[in-house]
Amino acid sequence: MIVQKLNEAMDEPETASLSQLKAYEKKLELHYSEYAVKHDLIVAQCTSENMEDQDNKLDEFDELHTEALVKLNQLLELLRADPQPNNGVPQVIVTQQPLKTPIPTFDGKYEGWPKFKALFNDLIRKCGDSDATKLQYLDKALIGEASGILNARIINDNNYQQAWELLEKRFENPRVIIDTHISGLLSMKPIAKQSFKELRNLIDTCNRHVEGLRFMEQEVVGTAGLIVVKLLTMCLDGETRKQWELTMEHGELPDLEESMKFLRSYCQVLDRCEVDKASSAKAAVKPPMMGKTSSSQRTSNPATSSSPENVCEICAGQHCNYKCPSFLSMSVDQRVTKVKQIGLCFNCLRKGHQIRACPSDKSCSRCSKKHHTMLHFEQVSQAEPKQKTPGGTSKPQEMQTAAAVPEDPVSTACSSMQQRAKQVFLMTALVNVTSKSGRNFKLRALFDSGSQINLVSESAVKLLALPKYPANVPVVGVGGARSQIRHRVILKCFSDYTDFQSDMDCLVTARVTGKIPSVPVDISEWKFPSGIVLADPSFNEPREVDLLIGAELFFKILKQAQLKLSDNLPVLYETQFGWIIAGALEESEEEVVNVLCATNEDLLLKSIQRFFEQEELPEEKVLTNEEQAIEDHFCKTYRRDEDGRFVVQLPFRESINELGNSRSLALKRFLSIEKHLTNKPEMKEMYQEFMQEYKDLGHCHEIREDDDPPDRQSYYLPHHA
Repeated sequence: MIVQKLNEAMDEPETASLSQLKAYEKKLELHYSEYAVKHDLIVAQCTSENMEDQDNKLDEFDELHTEALVKLNQLLELLRADPQPNNGVPQVIVTQQPLKTPIPTFDGKYEGWPKFKALFNDLIRKCGDSDATKLQYLDKALIGEASGILNARIINDNNYQQAWELLEKRFENPRVIIDTHISGLLSMKPIAKQSFKELRNLIDTCNRHVEGLRFMEQEVVGTAGLIVVKLLTMCLDGETRKQWELTMEHGELPDLEESMKFLRSYCQVLDRCEVDKASSAKAAVKPPMMGKTSSSQRTSNPATSSSPENVCEICAGQHCNYKCPSFLSMSVDQRVTKVKQIGLCFNCLRKGHQIRACPSDKSCSRCSKKHHTMLHFEQVSQAEPKQKTPGGTSKPQEMQTAAAVPEDPVSTACSSMQQRAKQVFLMTALVNVTSKSGRNFKLRALFDSGSQINLVSESAVKLLALPKYPANVPVVGVGGARSQIRHRVILKCFSDYTDFQSDMDCLVTARVTGKIPSVPVDISEWKFPSGIVLADPSFNEPREVDLLIGAELFFKILKQAQLKLSDNLPVLYETQFGWIIAGALEESEEEVVNVLCATNEDLLLKSIQRFFEQEELPEEKVLTNEEQAIEDHFCKTYRRDEDGRFVVQLPFRESINELGNSRSLALKRFLSIEKHLTNKPEMKEMYQEFMQEYKDLGHCHEIREDDDPPDRQSYYLPHHA
């Protein structure tokens, strides 16, 4: 694509701009670096027979890259030599000035579009920049769900007008915007108890939607105003509602503006009262004595104090936190969430310190760990001994000691069985996929007729350099495990076996599945019919899967032909990509023991529990000799540079045993470079000059392997010209 654009610019130089050519220059540099990395990975896995083919492909890419650079430099010299257009009119040079006003942002929500449109248009009207610069501002302004709307073609073409029309066509929908504001008014959350913060949020929510309707030329007056007032006052707590009613005369219809004015004033009153209340509570707490304390003071638990002056942090009542009726009625996970939200100590349920600094020497009465008994997660196992209850039914021992508060148990069921060792082959194939630059890559795909979606790995998307679009799709797997996928891509796949090709909408995941198959299988004695083309020639070797093709394309890809190799071997199925292997293989007569475990647990509770376990400071431990050496090395070598950043030397191990045999790969890479440079004397000369400069600057020096001691461990770095 870059070469094509440069050819067009060579024919009509007046259409080329300096900023565009600089962008092409950066892209060429990036493409060459990416190709060099991928080429090294391919060479590392190639045999000596395929090395020449890879070198030829490198030559083709290098020639195309050099051609583009030559044309790019010619255009740059032409622009610099002739800064004026051919018509003789002096060229006006405009220097881009930084924006004085921050760029407004738009997150894709319809109700925020009118405000964003007005602010952004006003900003663009004042800046006077080019369309390319305006497009950059617009792309930077789109965040959240709106970040992936502008595709690569629009950005590459610098078509600002088309981009803005695309946004207007999607979000310029008055009905949706008005419906969103009305739904927001209908879904305002009621206030449970009198609170400055919650009242402020209610006022802001109501005002935001009312102003949004007015911006859309929908005045909230008359009956509409009465409805909004009714919705607003229905969300007030009892005391605030009573104070508002006192401002109304008998039979008088409420006014929206007057009601909002009263609530803002009353909100300020609540704010001042809560500040005074907090100050009084702090003054009532006596500072701890710094002198010696008696044994009774050292063993007292602050959470068990029964002083009437105690104010509950949960409901603001006159009782201790652990006696709060609202807190007692919660489940364990709700209590944990509440304690975290308020900032209480997990051991004594008091404010002012964390669990590691808790002065109380008491702990959980059930597991003796450092947390309050009311925050204990009960675990019940079916394998525990059972005892008879007075009613005659059996109950696990742990259940008899459980507290009266209901808790969510974690149950584990285990079973074991004996079966013959089997290897089940799944349907895999090598699929041709086209990258963003037009190159074709082979991805290993797994066909799954039980999947409603297509999946592609994150690494494959990076290799193909495909644009990702926002998505918010919950995926449910085996056992009901849920995961949320945030991006999707469009893949173009085709076959070498037939003329089949198709576009696939794939969700992007970090990893599609594990290696398939799990263990290597010897197929040397298998007899395949002549003329069979396997879709995955290495189906018997454990390898990663890049792509999962679901039921949407599965039956389009599968053909009717089948072949059975023998009674104890899998079956061959013909597909659009060749023949695939599927089915079970009886490998041996030995019996093995498999243990199957199924666990039913609340993942949210376990996640919260692990979070607070990670928050705990680790117990002080004795450092090993190696850890102590690393710490000493840091203390001796760290410094701060003139920018204030820390600089520290890297620690090295004294014994190096796992560097591996890297000489053969580096030598193979060197010979390939040497052969490549032989055909290009100019590049060879530049390469030699660069390496000589590298040596002269002291960045490297020559070593002789014959002079190295026999026991020296060395690592050879492959180099790329």
